[in-house]
Amino acid sequence: MATAAKFLGGVFVLILIFNPAWTKITSRKQLYRPQVVERSTSEDSDPLQLHRSERSTHVGAVKSTKTRLESSVFVLGTNRTNHNQAIIHWSGENSEAIFVLTRRIAYNQSVMDSTFWRSTDDGHNFNNETNKFTAGTVLSHYYVCPINKNKLILLIANNKSLYYTDDEGTTYHLVQNLPFQPTDLMFHPSRDDWVLGYDSHSQKLYISMNLGRQWNTLHTHVTKGHYFWGVKGVDKDDHLVHMEVYDSHAGGYLYVSCLIPHCSHKNAHRDLGTLDKNSLLVQDQYIFVEKSAVEVTMYVSWKRGDFQKALLPRNVRAEDFHILSTDEDQVFLAANHRDNLTSLYLSDTTGLYYVLTLENVVALSLPSGFLVDVQEVKGLKGTFVANQHTPRRDPRTLITWDKGGEWSLVQAPVNDIHGQPFNCTLPSCSLHFHMDFSKTIYRIPSIMSRQSSVGLVMAQGNVGDDLDSISSDVYVSHNGGLTWGQVLEGRYYVVFTDHGGAIVAIKLQSGKPTDTLEYSCTEGQKWESFKFTDTPLLIDGVLNEPGEATLIILVFGHLQSDSRWYVVRLDFGSILTAKCTDQDYTTWVPSDQLGRHCLLGERKVYERRKVESECYNGRNYEREINTTICQCMPEDFECDYGFQRSGANRTVCLVTDWFDPNKPLGECPEGHFFLRSSGYRKIPSDNCTGGVTDQYKPNQVPCPLQKAEGLHLTADVGPAAPTHTNVTFHLTQDRGSKASTVYTWDFGDGVVTSQPGLSNSSTQVHSYDTAGTYAVSVSANNSAGCTSTTMYIKVNGRYIKVNDKITTLKACAPSALCVNKPWNFTVTPLAGDGHVPTISNQSGLGLIHYVWDFDDEEETDTRTPLLSWRPSMVHTYRETGTYSWTVEAINPVSRIQQEEDIQVYDILKTLELSFTATLDMANKGTAQWRQQFGDLLEKQLQEASAVTSLTWMAIL
Repeated sequence: MATAAKFLGGVFVLILIFNPAWTKITSRKQLYRPQVVERSTSEDSDPLQLHRSERSTHVGAVKSTKTRLESSVFVLGTNRTNHNQAIIHWSGENSEAIFVLTRRIAYNQSVMDSTFWRSTDDGHNFNNETNKFTAGTVLSHYYVCPINKNKLILLIANNKSLYYTDDEGTTYHLVQNLPFQPTDLMFHPSRDDWVLGYDSHSQKLYISMNLGRQWNTLHTHVTKGHYFWGVKGVDKDDHLVHMEVYDSHAGGYLYVSCLIPHCSHKNAHRDLGTLDKNSLLVQDQYIFVEKSAVEVTMYVSWKRGDFQKALLPRNVRAEDFHILSTDEDQVFLAANHRDNLTSLYLSDTTGLYYVLTLENVVALSLPSGFLVDVQEVKGLKGTFVANQHTPRRDPRTLITWDKGGEWSLVQAPVNDIHGQPFNCTLPSCSLHFHMDFSKTIYRIPSIMSRQSSVGLVMAQGNVGDDLDSISSDVYVSHNGGLTWGQVLEGRYYVVFTDHGGAIVAIKLQSGKPTDTLEYSCTEGQKWESFKFTDTPLLIDGVLNEPGEATLIILVFGHLQSDSRWYVVRLDFGSILTAKCTDQDYTTWVPSDQLGRHCLLGERKVYERRKVESECYNGRNYEREINTTICQCMPEDFECDYGFQRSGANRTVCLVTDWFDPNKPLGECPEGHFFLRSSGYRKIPSDNCTGGVTDQYKPNQVPCPLQKAEGLHLTADVGPAAPTHTNVTFHLTQDRGSKASTVYTWDFGDGVVTSQPGLSNSSTQVHSYDTAGTYAVSVSANNSAGCTSTTMYIKVNGRYIKVNDKITTLKACAPSALCVNKPWNFTVTPLAGDGHVPTISNQSGLGLIHYVWDFDDEEETDTRTPLLSWRPSMVHTYRETGTYSWTVEAINPVSRIQQEEDIQVYDILKTLELSFTATLDMANKGTAQWRQQFGDLLEKQLQEASAVTSLTWMAIL
């Protein structure tokens, strides 16, 4: 079994589950990495008894007796339930509500049975809520609104129904007959009634704007887990949704953004082209996608601007990308390269230009993603810990206080827990920590730090020349990782509470049960043992309130011979009885290994509780922080793109052999200026001012004349075009000078023309008098060099052939049908001047094929669309509901798509009308006339019958 915790917007959910899920471009904010806990094979006999005992205090071998820690036990369920998963939510924010869904998962991951529990006293007692639901209800999952803890939605397994509550579980309301089977929900970040619902079977995304009571289809063919609400302050409208969508016509995945409650393929960003599956990621002011052609490339949109190719060092080839952080206007990126080598990169503000900060980082490749051994020390801006492979491939731990500007080995403690010297001297010996790799492979917990417990860090590791996969002890730092002390021997679960005022550690013993925990109210300087049960438990997870602001900690476990869940509630209020006063606090100023207190341009002074003061901070405690902006120093700058650290102390940024700083990276028209890099750029998250800034700023120089590069030639035709008709050609250029360049066009039929400047030559119109094969070429010449490109136009491929364009597609189908009744859906392709289309003959339009989608079949990546050479398709709807059916007509010179809505009912009455023969006198024999007459007839029927709420259909 595994344990994972997620904290979003004040909502804390602990999920005890088995298997993680991975994506192509992954994010530290998005990844779901549970901790695996094996079931023990030891035999348990006696039932668990409520136990309160005196605690023993030990520092080394010293023991004493003190006030008792209060604990209580609650058993969830009966021994017949055999539930093997639990999902726990602790509301927090001045609420004492805790929800627990225990469930039995089959081998195919389906939910076979469940029980829903609710506590209103911080876990002292739990009520079985199942009797509030319809008999036989099995809940598969539940979701909590991140901005309103009173609102939850509970999904029912294998049933198109749900329950919702808007009073934190006091009452539940059943919603039945949903148009889909929801498998995942996502609340809006600022609208507490707006919810996205996903059906993984049909791959459809739905929207509800009233807490799940009503749902509408938002989009089809959506990739699981790759849909996102808009970001407040970045996206202009809170109705915006971003999603990755499979498009059968495009033959791949597209990025789509649209406003709820309506969405269509017209919102697809087709200029971006198709992207790799599972690659769309929306995070803060950045949107990331991945495209694979000759090589894997990441594209980035900054502040919702155009997508541009992200540039890593020129000799780097990446396989996958992992976004570690997008905080403070910079992307911290891990790129997985060939031969399973992973390196860390930092971007500029736009997220486009990346420089190497640490190579050969420990990572674990998985089928669709990878884990990276990098951890942020929460609460301290720019402080990260990483494991790096040595030349022997043995990992060692490094730490940075300036977001990768400098990495240092971690200084080991002078003495061990018994007071014996480690005799460890840098650089041959240092302290090393286990992180995500060890958490996945060896089941050793990773580094623990919290925003609410600034400066307090706990980690499991060892002292030596590299990281030992077998040996692991617990170390604590009170100053953000600068110095460390060994506090416990062996592997432990560790959790903080009361803003770090209390720490609980439970030993991991390879699946063996335990009845004892260790705790400290002195930030790990003194530890005390507490026996919390007479019968040892197998520990499955340890949970505290989001924000770590209460004095309560819950321990979840089970007995080997008992399938019930046991919840042990630890209340530190019996020990930390006094609230802290001003005399109990001191100040702390973070620093790096060189003693510098200005980190990323700021000197911060934090208020923190004195280690020796055994008092509690309380729920409403707000830590005082005093910030002073510093003068800029050399350490506030990193190497710019195309430069790397060199020199004895790696303090100088020198240009690489593949980069020319005299060539601008972006557009630089003649007569303008660009900023030539000095080799340095200020760290985007650095807030320093003045100082040495002028020494590192770029120089403004004139744009040089550059050879035109990256010419692309296209034409506004398909594989064929008519003779004696203007064909529009377009020329684009990726790089190089444009104003001083002469562009020569050769249309392949003897016509050649030359013009200076891309603005005069980017669009050319030409017509051909004779059908045939033509090669259209363009050459671009200036004093810096010459470049050319050629486009071949081929019959039945990319040559020009005479055909009419399809300008209109008229659909002939009812707006309502009866379920299980086949209908012949028919369309008529029209060609003309776009104003009054007339039916064209088949020879003028050429061969037309039709692509049909009736919106009622399960979409898969490999699903073959319905194709026909005839403008009709017989289809039968098997279920009632609202559908949007589409048809696309494609001929050699054009393609057009038509979308129509249709309602399918269980019972549908039809009325056959008769008309006089004189009607044929006005019949023009066109589809347009039939449509117009049908609309008029429908309106007259509504007026005559006074029935407007029903659907009238006039089919001629």
